[in-house]
Amino acid sequence: MHGLLLLVSVVALTPFLNLIPLASLAAILLVTGYKLTKLSIFKDMYQRGWDQFIPFAITITAIVFTDLLIGVLIGLAVSVFFILRSNFKNPFTLEKQKLHVDETIRLELSNQVSFFSKANIKETLWNIPEGSKVIIDASGSDYVDQDVLEVISDFKNVAAPQRKVELNVIGLKEKYQLNDHVQFVNVLDREKQQKLKPQEIITLLKDGNERFVNGKWSHKYFEHQINATSFGQHPMAVVLSCIDSRTSPELIFDCGIGDLLSIRIAGNIVSKEITGSIELACQEIKTKLIVVMGHSKCGAVSSAIHGLNMNNISSVTQKIQPAIRSSASQKDLYRLSDKKYAEAVTMANIKNSVDEIISSSDYISGLLVEGKVGIVAAYYDTETGKVSFHPYELHTREINHLVELAV
Repeated sequence: MHGLLLLVSVVALTPFLNLIPLASLAAILLVTGYKLTKLSIFKDMYQRGWDQFIPFAITITAIVFTDLLIGVLIGLAVSVFFILRSNFKNPFTLEKQKLHVDETIRLELSNQVSFFSKANIKETLWNIPEGSKVIIDASGSDYVDQDVLEVISDFKNVAAPQRKVELNVIGLKEKYQLNDHVQFVNVLDREKQQKLKPQEIITLLKDGNERFVNGKWSHKYFEHQINATSFGQHPMAVVLSCIDSRTSPELIFDCGIGDLLSIRIAGNIVSKEITGSIELACQEIKTKLIVVMGHSKCGAVSSAIHGLNMNNISSVTQKIQPAIRSSASQKDLYRLSDKKYAEAVTMANIKNSVDEIISSSDYISGLLVEGKVGIVAAYYDTETGKVSFHPYELHTREINHLVELAV
């Protein structure tokens, strides 16, 4: 509105503007200049970074040594330079992620992708190793220049097929006249599932939990995963965990649809039905790893410690009593800290669940002896989000005992 009024005044009111005394205009400029010299403004612009501060400082300097109009034009030119430099240097982010067996290269385009980015994007795409899996994600882009779209189209139609690159192009707007293109989905199939070894799966779970803790979650593209897993499932692990609302395994381990089988029950206790479910997972679905995960501040453990046996709750708390009895000697040690004692009971309860799965299932114990399946205990800290795995990750004394019996 200010600019419009100025334009109308200059075009239609020039004779009247010329009647304003120059001294009055000078006074206005002096007041404006004085306001610009406030230290707080300079401090605020400096805190915004050099890309903001340098154009600001140059504009002020140019106004002082020339005049208002020329100074503003110089500042505008400097600002345009910084904008173009930013677009040229940061047209995308590139990251590599290893999910399951394969490594995926993900190129995420920025909000505004101008023609200045063409050379940079082309060089990056054409230097991608042969046989790679690549995702070009334009979901966050409001504008992609036609020259850049042509580079993506050439890579999709020519370079990628020649170099055996599997390519997904997603998030493109209808106005771009270039459709999304999906060649692969990061879900487990039978072949990938069978290639994984139990120790490799533990490493994948640890990596996923690290991403979860650091807030660097992998992009799942659930709409693609739903379609890909509609034909069947081939999860890498079955996780027995508590019903606690803070302990969802898929979130904690940063997994996608079809990666995990999740069994949830208060106190991560074991029953015939749960053992049968784990047997079903290993026998029919060919899952390679069993994870028993407890967590800090477990309500079921706390209820068992305080002897809560109302109604059917006793069916849960009674299962935790052996862990309380085995931790009785530590009660005096932790008498000054109920939290540490509860953690000791929780860890003992996790181990008891692992032992009960092994002792109650000849089928599972046989798979463990043969090395076809692994079993691991895990502890989730609800304060940090970190999962720690029990030291006896893949083998227990019970498995060694079974080997002796077999011999």
